[in-house]
Formats: sequence, structure tokens, C-alpha cells
Amino acid sequence: MYGDDRVDPLCVRAAPPRVPDFAAVHAALDGARAELSRAGALGPEGRFPCVVLELLRVEESSSGVLALGDVPRARGSSFAVTGRAWVQTSRGAPFSRDTGDVRRSVRLEAGATVGADAARQRRALSAAADALGRALVQRVLGLPVPSDGSR
Repeated sequence: MYGDDRVDPLCVRAAPPRVPDFAAVHAALDGARAELSRAGALGPEGRFPCVVLELLRVEESSSGVLALGDVPRARGSSFAVTGRAWVQTSRGAPFSRDTGDVRRSVRLEAGATVGADAARQRRALSAAADALGRALVQRVLGLPVPSDGSR
């Protein structure tokens, strides 16, 4: 899309967080680094140019309810992470390659216990954030990537 197969090495950093879930931010950064590494474009940390990731929203919603008498029970959940990314070539330079909003979500069924559910939910949220980081880098690199995707 950008007309150049050569990719300058890019570092990855986070914009000031807009979400309270720092594990999701770290998972998105890890996904972005993994995708840059796969493309042979991961540069040293703390240098320019860099990809800046901004997580905008983390959402959880019910994906099914079972009514047992008067007691509704969740049968599954969906976790979605929305973010955007851009490239900054130097401190104070204007941004380029803005991805716009991209969203990735993961669905899971309810666990047998609350403890098992909590661990699975953390893993699902990390998986959605990792997928988001990868998708954002693919967009920055000029690859055609849908704005919304589920796993």
C-alpha cells in the first residue's frame, strides 16, 4: 500500500494508556514486537523511528445466557480490545502511517468455577490484545488488514 518493500527497523512503544489494564497494553506491545520481528523490521528499543500503540478500549460482553429457573447464568464471554498505531520518525515529528481504529476480539465459554473463569478471561484478554498488536503492525507495514476481527 505504501509502495516500498523495504522496511526501516522500527521500535515499539506505548502511548499514554487510556485503559486501566496494563496486562493488555503489554500483550499488545508483545504482539507488535513479534510481528515486526517476523517481518525483519524490529529495531532497537528507545530509538526512532518507532511504532506507537495506543489502546483505546477494552470491552467484555456476554455471548450467551442460560436461564435456570429464576437464575440467569453466563454461558460465555467476549473480550474485545480496540486500538490504533502510528509511526513517529523522531521526537516531536508529525505522525505517519496512522492505522485508524482496529479491533480484535476473542470469545470463550464460561468455566466451571469462578477461579477457572478468571484465569481463562485473563488469557483471552491477552490473546485479543496480542492479536491487536500484530494487526496494527501489519497495517503500519502496509498490509491489507480488516479493521475488525475475531478469533
